Order: sequence, then C-alpha cells, then structure tokens
Amino acid sequence: MGRTDENEEPHAGSPESEEMLPLYDESTPFTASEELKAPDPKATPDEVRDYLVQAMQRRGVGIDHARRIAACWTIGNGQELRAYPVQMYRDIFGAGDAWVVYKAVKGQIYREENEKDPNYRLGMLCFSLALLALAAGGAAIGVFVASVVLETIGWVVALFGGIFGVVAFFASFEDRNPDKKAESELKAGWVMTPASGGNS
Repeated sequence: MGRTDENEEPHAGSPESEEMLPLYDESTPFTASEELKAPDPKATPDEVRDYLVQAMQRRGVGIDHARRIAACWTIGNGQELRAYPVQMYRDIFGAGDAWVVYKAVKGQIYREENEKDPNYRLGMLCFSLALLALAAGGAAIGVFVASVVLETIGWVVALFGGIFGVVAFFASFEDRNPDKKAESELKAGWVMTPASGGNS
C-alpha cells in the first residue's frame, strides 16, 4: 500500500524531481584565485554557462544553485549575455535570481571597460577644457571682429563649443562605479508584474 510504482512520475518539488533538473559539469574546474573575465562576444552557450556558475559562486551562491541558474541559459552566446536588457534577464532567470545575475554580469563587463580606459576621466576633462577654450575664442571673434561673416561664425563656434564643453565637463565626473551602474540599470528596467503568488 505504501509502495510507490517505479514507473510513476515524481511530483514537482520532490527530491526525485530536483534530481531531474538539467544540471551539468563545468568544462573547466573553478579556482577561486583565478581572475574571472566576462565571456567574449563569440563565447558559446556552454562557455557562458561555465562563466555564470563561476560568477555565482564568487557571490557566495552554492554550487548546486549556481548550476541551476546557469542551466536557464540555453542557446545565447556571449554577445547576447552582454547585450540583453534587464527584462530579458528576468525572463530567462526568473525574478528571484535575475537581479543578482544581472548585477554580477554587467558589473563585471563595466569593470573590464573601465580597466581598458583608465584615463577616461582625464581625457574627458581635457576635451571639455579644449571645447570651452574654443568657445571663448569664438566669443572673442564675435565681439572684436568687424566682419559680419566672421562675427556670425565666432558666435556659432562659441555657442556649440560652450554647450558641448559643459556637457563633456560634467561627463568627466560621471560615477563609473560598475556595480552602481548595473544597479541603476536594474532599478530603471525592473518591470514589476502583478503578484500571482510568486516573486515579482
């Protein structure tokens, strides 16, 4: 009476059904000391899944849960991982995991971009000062040159040089913290769905 038929399908949530989840073994073993890099745009789905397992482990997620998260990524390559917006991450990984996955992936990508261009802030500041100097020169031409044509050109240069110079100046002080940037994107793109008994 208490015996279960061997051919009976395990019900959802049972230990047997947990064992049937599409887990896999990483192609390369995880070493905590090695530097983790975001997948190349041409990375295969398997390589993306390997990366996701390692990225989740580095955030303190257990290996089994990390593999379940990675198993949600089925056919996309590295470019899709880099390009997908917040809502796509939520559709793929579910509301419960998508926030952490997106922040880990995008934060890593932005961190690598910052490393490739460490002098971004200095470059933007110099560029803004050059534009403002150009604007000042244009204004001087507009004020001191008698020619109507040169005066017009000078004021146009002053106007556009001033606008773009100010924009570039403020851009040079942009907060380039990769985790904060990823979190801001999450807050802006997280579409809340009506509660239906699950996560939202």
